[in-house]
Amino acid sequence: MKNLFLGILLVISTTTYAVDNPFKKRNAIKKTVKWECKHLPYKDVVSVPVEEYIDLQIWEDKNGNLKTKIKPDIFSEDLFSSGKKFFNKYVKKSSGPKKIVDFNHCLQDFYEKVEADLKKHNKSCRGCIASVENTLDKFKKDISNKKLLKDSKTKEIIPPYIPGHDLVSWIKSDDIEKAIKKLCRDQELSNKEKTYITSNKIYSHLNDQASSIDGYIDDTCLKKVTDFNLNLVESWDCTRVRCENYKKTIDEYSNLAKELNNKRNQAKFSKEESIIIKAGSDLYLAEDLTDDSKEKLFNSLDGTGSYCYSRSQMLTYKDGTKKSYRVIDDNPGLVSEFLQNNTKLQNHACAQKMLSDIMAINYRIEESLESEYCKKRGCLNIEKKLEEYDEAIATLITFAFGEEKIKYYCEKKDDISAANPGFQKQIENLVKEIDDVHQCSDIKPGEYKVVNRGGGDSPSKIQQRYLLERFDQNNLKATLALKFPDGEQGDKMHKDVKECLDKMSNYFKGGNKEKIKVNIITKDERLKIPANKRPPVVNIQLQEAGARSHSMAYAADAGCGTMTHEVLHLMGLCDEYKEQSTGYYVDVATGEILDKDKGPDLKAAGKAKFVLAYNACRSIAESNSIMSSHWRKINDTVKYKRSCKCPKNLCQSILKKKNPKHLKYLTNNPWIHAYKLKHTNCNHTFVKQSKITSTSAMNNFPDNPIVKLKESKNSLEFYNYEMNIGIGTTGTIYKRKYKCTCEQEDCANEMGLLKEAVANGHSQGEYCPAGMTSTESLKYFGDEPSGFGDLIDGEFTFINDPPSKSLLHTAHFNRIKWGSCASKVKKYNECAKNAYKRLAKDCPDVPDYCKDEDKWLKSGE
Repeated sequence: MKNLFLGILLVISTTTYAVDNPFKKRNAIKKTVKWECKHLPYKDVVSVPVEEYIDLQIWEDKNGNLKTKIKPDIFSEDLFSSGKKFFNKYVKKSSGPKKIVDFNHCLQDFYEKVEADLKKHNKSCRGCIASVENTLDKFKKDISNKKLLKDSKTKEIIPPYIPGHDLVSWIKSDDIEKAIKKLCRDQELSNKEKTYITSNKIYSHLNDQASSIDGYIDDTCLKKVTDFNLNLVESWDCTRVRCENYKKTIDEYSNLAKELNNKRNQAKFSKEESIIIKAGSDLYLAEDLTDDSKEKLFNSLDGTGSYCYSRSQMLTYKDGTKKSYRVIDDNPGLVSEFLQNNTKLQNHACAQKMLSDIMAINYRIEESLESEYCKKRGCLNIEKKLEEYDEAIATLITFAFGEEKIKYYCEKKDDISAANPGFQKQIENLVKEIDDVHQCSDIKPGEYKVVNRGGGDSPSKIQQRYLLERFDQNNLKATLALKFPDGEQGDKMHKDVKECLDKMSNYFKGGNKEKIKVNIITKDERLKIPANKRPPVVNIQLQEAGARSHSMAYAADAGCGTMTHEVLHLMGLCDEYKEQSTGYYVDVATGEILDKDKGPDLKAAGKAKFVLAYNACRSIAESNSIMSSHWRKINDTVKYKRSCKCPKNLCQSILKKKNPKHLKYLTNNPWIHAYKLKHTNCNHTFVKQSKITSTSAMNNFPDNPIVKLKESKNSLEFYNYEMNIGIGTTGTIYKRKYKCTCEQEDCANEMGLLKEAVANGHSQGEYCPAGMTSTESLKYFGDEPSGFGDLIDGEFTFINDPPSKSLLHTAHFNRIKWGSCASKVKKYNECAKNAYKRLAKDCPDVPDYCKDEDKWLKSGE
């Protein structure tokens, strides 16, 4: 409700029995309205209901006089009308004199709403009310003659809310706490809760809380409670209420606020004194611990669990003192020693938790130094302890993020205070900020970052679990620690995945000649890496042969392409293919997903339909992509190295002279684009053939063996010169004319590949040149460039130049390179987050660019 006291006049029905002249006895305007008027239920006070539905009638009698009537007549009935049933349990009947609650503010709003509704009625029946103003005046006059309003001229009017009332003789402490907590959270209070907050029963409750600063009421909340009552007093309309009668209430609450504040300060000082004295006496250094206790403390950490370390340790010091400490962060002097000599802290999540805990203690120590106690008496021991915590924080930041991030922490730390609401959350956010800055920094040669994000925290909403290192300007390495089930089958799968990614990642290339090499290691190999560089362990299960693999479970017969695809999921990349099998039965009326067992029957009855999952939300890669059609992408990208026989004089002459033009003709194989394209319709006509006996004869042909003739959005025409070495010493060049069309949407990508080859002027195939015999062939993952090797004993090696240079699109490479940095590769992140949303209703905000792969996948923005 927009007004604290009133939300009024919800029109339920309107009936008019004639439009020519409604003000006849039989022609009445009838309306039902809702009356609301918030106030406290006082003893011996007359008031209107807090809430009531009222039937309102307006008509003209036979003499032409306006008449009005309301039912129930809330302005005539006494305190115990039916509308007051809500508060009957709080009040008692009294035969003594009664005051009247001030509800003038409600009445004014009521008149305004009636006027607005009369105007609306007048408009709908084309001016059937002669004068809305006269009608409203008559209505007001009739209301003013009601008993309650007449009594208000002779009886004392009291405010709707009076702090310090004794209306309720007993209130549960739980009810008071709930009301205070709602007030302090800025939530709207019910009338009942306002009764509690303004009751004099709250005095003792607030006194207890002010003395206990560890309770649920903090300084801010305490002030809100006292201000709530003071503000009520200040809001009284003293032109209607005798404010001087209630001045005592103002003074009492003003004094109460001061008294509570003094109590609060005294309690704070006592606690500060206790904490600081204890902190000074508990100040021990690393060298003060016995060796056994130091080892016990170090062993308390568990880097594989969610908590990271145990909750308490009983430690012994060299002087014989025994102390129970919660965790290692209570001993900041040990942090540096631990990180240098221990290997149990195995993940960054644990390091970040320890950093958050130590920071929180550090802020509270700083706050203690600003306390009245320390200002008056000095706290040298606390200052010494602060230095120790500062050093521990610097060590942890260096360990987790690098030394240069200490400066960022120093610049941001003053924005946080232990006195702030949500202090612990602010500490955690600062640690996340430091991590974000770390992740968003382009690591330099010799630097690294551990990327460890779950699906909920990852920018792409896909988990990321790897170590990324840079060796030089162009070469990065991503290390993943995979744990397969123990046993022969698990060991074999780990070996196969390692060998597969070692080869395939030779084609993980990005812009600026950068390349990311992938290294798969075991859980045991991971422990040999320095603790602050260890990638998280990812457990992967094995399924039976033929099962559908996913990133957490591989089919026993999974191939290298599948392995590559699934490992890239662990590096933050999402699926980009159209789902063909997984789906849901959906209610055709509501759009809700139905029980899969009931779905078929409901579908047969016409009440349900089967909808494939993800496709309505997922961004689909139309071009070949490792995250869409991985084998097609691999075939487009991975080179082939073949040994080819070249016994003919013409062949050997071309290879020896290495004329670039002649080599283009020798290897031009456009039919792999024209004939093997699945959707593009290509037809050709033979033009002529030319015999070639020497390389000089090839100078009469165009510079490129492919010559474009015409091009439009959906069509392409070109000449192609195809060379065949032939039998004997003579070769042949065939000239053909190709006409290719693309009318369907699913051939657009293939038409693009064809246009690219034509624009290039030649298209190198993966086989030996036409007319030659291949003696050996294999997929090639080495660094030798594409082209021809030396001619030796009538044979040469030929490495093709595939149309794709990288298995990764630009956005793929950048997402891996930037780890969990949310400010990079934003378009990919925005589109990827919808990859696993089930139905269209789950993704109403998908940007348009997610349907254009040039923008979200290939641009890398």
